[in-house]
Amino acid sequence: MSTLSIATAMQPTANPYAMPVRFDFSPDVATGEQVLAYAVAMSGFMLNYDANSDYWAEPVGRAAVSLVPNLVGNVVQVDGNVVLTDFNDDSARSTNGAAGNPVSGAQITAIALIDSSDDGAFVLGNAFGMPSGQSSPPITVAGNTANQVFIAGFSVQGQNGGNGSIAGLSVGSSVGEPIQQAVTVTGTVDVAEMTTTGSVDMGLLSVPAGGSPNFGVQPAAITWGAPNEGEGMLGNLSATFQVPAGQKIVAAALLLESVRIVYSDTAEIQQVSALQTGPLDVDGAAVTGQFRLNIYNPDFGARTYISSTSSASIFVIAQYR
Repeated sequence: MSTLSIATAMQPTANPYAMPVRFDFSPDVATGEQVLAYAVAMSGFMLNYDANSDYWAEPVGRAAVSLVPNLVGNVVQVDGNVVLTDFNDDSARSTNGAAGNPVSGAQITAIALIDSSDDGAFVLGNAFGMPSGQSSPPITVAGNTANQVFIAGFSVQGQNGGNGSIAGLSVGSSVGEPIQQAVTVTGTVDVAEMTTTGSVDMGLLSVPAGGSPNFGVQPAAITWGAPNEGEGMLGNLSATFQVPAGQKIVAAALLLESVRIVYSDTAEIQQVSALQTGPLDVDGAAVTGQFRLNIYNPDFGARTYISSTSSASIFVIAQYR
């Protein structure tokens, strides 16, 4: 029977723009098996300006997270790139930026489908560069399946190279109901108070009825705290799984279905982020963790912070063994 293996990691801070993240699934591949399919998910991101002016915050021209996966044997290599620019020489902070300020990057999750042969029951993969609001071509799935969609990246920019103050950033993904054993996925990305063009990368995991004995996907229950100025808005998340007898959760990761980051005003930004805070904790059948949403302008006399209307829809995927 097909099994899933999952792994997650933050882009290396030593060189976040050029160093591939390697996910080696060899320990889960038995003799006669192989990685039949794979997908990547953007489990979180941080875009933080490295400004060249006397002020920290800048307008937004383009914001993007791009994950490019390749399979080599049993290893999924993911090249990650993040973009934040005002189209006027200011860009996302790298490790060469000022000490003490967080670098930009993405939390990357890789999912591998492992078996000796493909019977078509499971579908796993990515759709890249889908224009915002446009559905994908029909994707064939098996009958009576559960279909989970998740964000794998996004790109949004002001039309005609424009930039400006913003009122927030939203990225979302959705999957339609099966029609003649096919589904479509749709992504949306929007920067509030700007006229933009954009695209979304998505992943799809289609699982037959009854699922698999070695993994599960559950929606995360999230309790959000009050906004705390430049610290953003922290959420405590949890999900409980039905782990088969004799097994335990050996790995867990987040799948973002949608993120809506709302500013308390229309303003320039220093940072916009939606990021897991620390590792996920496993206690029996329960997975818990923290997730932070943030957007702010720290400039004196113009300080603007996140609104409590911000939100995220997050699923937790867990692997059993």
